[in-house]
Amino acid sequence: MLKLGDLLKAAGLNCNDSQTSHKKQNTAQLPPQKNTTHLRPSHPLSPKTTQAPPPRHTAHQPDYYNERRALPAIPTPAGPATQATENTFKIFSPPSSGIDFKPTPSAWVSHGQSTQISDGAALPIHIGIDFGTAFTKVAVKTKNKIWIVDWSGIIQEENTYLLPGELSILPNGTTLLGVHSGLEIFNNLKVPFLLKVDEGLHLHTTCFLAWVMKYTRAWIFQNLRNQIYQHRLTWDITIGIPTETWDKGDRSKICEKIAIMAWNTSLTNDISLANAMSAPSDIETAYDLNTLSSQPEFRAEIMSYSKSPQRTNGLHFFCDIGAGTLDLCTIIITEKNFQPHYSVLEARVHPLGAYHLELGGSQCEPKIYSAISNILGTTKKKRDPRFFIHGTPLPHSLLGGGRSDPRYLKQLHHAANHPNAPIKLSDNPIDIQMDKYNLETNLPDDIAHRFLVATGLCWNDEDFGSITHSNDIDDICPYTPDEQIDIDERYS
Repeated sequence: MLKLGDLLKAAGLNCNDSQTSHKKQNTAQLPPQKNTTHLRPSHPLSPKTTQAPPPRHTAHQPDYYNERRALPAIPTPAGPATQATENTFKIFSPPSSGIDFKPTPSAWVSHGQSTQISDGAALPIHIGIDFGTAFTKVAVKTKNKIWIVDWSGIIQEENTYLLPGELSILPNGTTLLGVHSGLEIFNNLKVPFLLKVDEGLHLHTTCFLAWVMKYTRAWIFQNLRNQIYQHRLTWDITIGIPTETWDKGDRSKICEKIAIMAWNTSLTNDISLANAMSAPSDIETAYDLNTLSSQPEFRAEIMSYSKSPQRTNGLHFFCDIGAGTLDLCTIIITEKNFQPHYSVLEARVHPLGAYHLELGGSQCEPKIYSAISNILGTTKKKRDPRFFIHGTPLPHSLLGGGRSDPRYLKQLHHAANHPNAPIKLSDNPIDIQMDKYNLETNLPDDIAHRFLVATGLCWNDEDFGSITHSNDIDDICPYTPDEQIDIDERYS
């Protein structure tokens, strides 16, 4: 099996601090025309009409959507991958999911090449993509209701909500989701969201996300037709990224560039490396896509927490345990102008996810202890020492697919008892509950917590409130005079 890790050269994360989102500059639309459709005429779900379809936006569909390009060469790494240090990630290949994929997708999946099935009043469709190392989860929100996308159109099992991060490539460069016998298999598809790598290596990630977007549109056409029929759909996508990637904005720009290329690739006849290579990365070229943005995964989880009756103000510690990464942050939750406000004190990502712990065992546990003790110690000594003066218990939550491994909670308690900066934790971790008032999908209880990110990404900034980056908040020490502390930003 050919692994992406064999091709990569690992490098440190960039340290720029800008953050962007992409939105069409001119989103005004002509009044919708009755009895017309924005679909290609051949779309099988399109309502019949004798009139020609009106143009979408202000331009015709670009030629590259229906062209095949020469297959690009797979880039050759300039040198061996570096060893993992505090600021680099060791490249590894997660084991095969073992999930059986259909030889070819169900017929209805092809409908996702289109972006509309009818015309009428505009209807926003918000898609949240939780792009994980091992599994990707997708949620869809419209009319204040949320659905979780299931992958039964490509996976043999029914009611499967976790998409393995696996991509098969045919000799001609055409791609398929999942593992298929006799084809080259790529995983490690999230690596470009973590590392600076050759741009040619973005193609596999682009194709994977293109399939996710195409399938999601098809799933909406197939399952939500009653909700969307006689509407012109406006598409808004938010993709989750690691906390540190968001806090150091150069990588977030690359993530958004890849996602826009994926949208454009998803509208082609063939999701291939060649079409991914030629897909534009400018939001203005993204056909029928209204906005695309990246948000930190913890933001989405906190969105779910802030909507729950468990929510409290003050300092919190969140520990998101994925397959490949351990995402840690300390954050103050307050109110500002009658809206929630979140001040991120510390945000760090480590290659210490569940797969690393499984492979490294006892050798990995001290690294988990060190990662947690460092962020807690820095928070206590420099970022918010006054919270701990009276021994107030620190609310904390373990999230992600790896939270069931007791070794993480063990190392958290060990780190909290560090002799140089002991911290009193709340009696039990906060078990954040899914907001089922808006949720239309009946998820099994044992996996519901794994969709906090995807559902949280469906909400827009107005729903979430405001947020302050860690690099916009100065350190304080126990003896800093109150007048030198920006109380509005730190505590509101």
